[in-house]
Amino acid sequence: MDFGGYTSLRGFFGSAEKKAQRVQDLQYAQNLMTAQQNDAIREMQYRTSQQNLINEADALAQEVLLGKGVRPKDREDIQNYASELMTPINDMIKKYGSYERALANGLDRLVADYRYKITNNDTLARLKLNQNNFKQLILAKNDAKTADRIFPSDIENLKKFEAGETDYITYKGVMNNMDNSFIDSLPVNQQITPEMYFDANKMSVMENFTRDTGINAEDVPETYLISWMNNTYGFDERLPQYGKKEIKTTPGMLVANNLKGAPVISDPTQDYKKLFESSSSGADIAMDSSFGYDYDSPPPTKNGITLNASGRVFANTPNLEMLILSHVNQGKQGNLERKRNGSIEINNKEAKGLFNFRGDEIKDNDIGFFDVESSEYDLEFNGMFIAQKVTGTNKDTGEKETFLLTKTGDKSKIEEIKKNYSGLSFTSTYVAAYTESDIIFDDVYYEEIKMTDSLLAALSSDEKVNKAYTTVKNQMAVNQQLEAKEAVRQQSYIRTQQELSNLYAGGVNGGADKLYNAYGQQLNYGLVSVGIDQKMLPLVLAELMETVNPDDVNASDSLRKSINSFPVIATAPQFQRYYEILKSGNVNEFFKYLQEKKPKSADKIKQRAKLWGKYINRK
Repeated sequence: MDFGGYTSLRGFFGSAEKKAQRVQDLQYAQNLMTAQQNDAIREMQYRTSQQNLINEADALAQEVLLGKGVRPKDREDIQNYASELMTPINDMIKKYGSYERALANGLDRLVADYRYKITNNDTLARLKLNQNNFKQLILAKNDAKTADRIFPSDIENLKKFEAGETDYITYKGVMNNMDNSFIDSLPVNQQITPEMYFDANKMSVMENFTRDTGINAEDVPETYLISWMNNTYGFDERLPQYGKKEIKTTPGMLVANNLKGAPVISDPTQDYKKLFESSSSGADIAMDSSFGYDYDSPPPTKNGITLNASGRVFANTPNLEMLILSHVNQGKQGNLERKRNGSIEINNKEAKGLFNFRGDEIKDNDIGFFDVESSEYDLEFNGMFIAQKVTGTNKDTGEKETFLLTKTGDKSKIEEIKKNYSGLSFTSTYVAAYTESDIIFDDVYYEEIKMTDSLLAALSSDEKVNKAYTTVKNQMAVNQQLEAKEAVRQQSYIRTQQELSNLYAGGVNGGADKLYNAYGQQLNYGLVSVGIDQKMLPLVLAELMETVNPDDVNASDSLRKSINSFPVIATAPQFQRYYEILKSGNVNEFFKYLQEKKPKSADKIKQRAKLWGKYINRK
């Protein structure tokens, strides 16, 4: 009952004392005011309780919207959806004039519906998933153990998300790790190939491929899987890898194996040296990598006739040569003597069994006072070669004969061989070349070095030679690794130069060098002058070059002015934070600063700073 109603009923109860009446009137007014205040408090409580429910829901949604991996478009979509859900709530409050009346007519149901839908809609669920996947990608990228094991499809999808081509960020976990323990069992001269990695990790690669592409790896040829693995793990960008097992070997079997791997002539007119060094052979490379091979040292020549043989073998292993000569010249075969100049002489060398300069074997009937050959010779060693030993049946005598194939301009020699011998066979053999000096003329002799069991045993049992050979072999392997790695680095440097030239100099050859000489060196002086480490040079150079318009005719002058005035950052208050970051050498802080101050160009500067870093580090 309001105040007016009360006063209208007053006459039904008769008159009363005026003072008492005033007290009654005041009490009624007080009660009425209290009731109105209570109504307002209840209204505020209703309003607050419902608004708190809405705010709680909004806070949950906002927590997602403010996280990483959310685009402006996503925030706008949620805001529009929230506005849509609030429309019936606002309409009901407006219709009933208060929260209390609106609550009595179902407002709480609308608020509950808002709270549920704003925190459980498809868009917000997608954003939550995106945020979690984005977080996992960042964690994986920043962990050295997993940085190179992120699926290519996830990386590619993130690029599409940033470009607005998809609404989802994906994360499939990390790829199975590649087992490289097999490298430990391979020798240090063995270069590791992608095929080796595939063979050692076949099941893991197949699983990774299927997870990445969605294609069953069992339906894909192995060459495709290897190509995918190669691209995914960046084998093309890596420096060459080699085995880790130290080479512990004896030269004996390798001497024999190199001979087995030598080509055999098929036509007596062929040039054996060309065949030995041809791309279809590789025998020269095998010899060079194991014992050394001299391409420019041929066998000795007499009367225009020389042995049809390889270049000099065992060129880098004189101790091995000496061991072989000592073994074949033991007993009655001759006495070895190494001269001060390093040459080796064999005194009293038995002539029988040697081959003369024509390649003919010296027999008993060739030796005597009135014959062509003496029984013994004092000879000087001229190196070892791989030659062609010819065996055939003499048509006149029916006996087996052996001789060495020589090169001569006289083709009648070849015709004579074909005419006089049948059943000709050619085999490769090691040959020691000797020269005899006398007062009349120099003579040339050859000796076959037969791969006997006793020689192989001697090569394998000599501890000094084996130790030296093992050391040389490992050092050669290390040198080969260094050369291969340097070749890759050089190729990378050339690519970097070209990329910089394409970016800044219109692809002009040597453009990167010209730019660095014109601007980079001067900027480095400026950095050093204010206490900034040289490692920050690529970052600052890339940043400054991004501030000028390359199409501007005054671009060069503008850049030069910026570089010349750069040291002012050390004293100017507005550059204090920038200067401190550079001086600290903290690259991460530098790029955070760029993202804050230059968000549109930060990524571009970062990529170009990497190029300048590669270039400067190789200078």
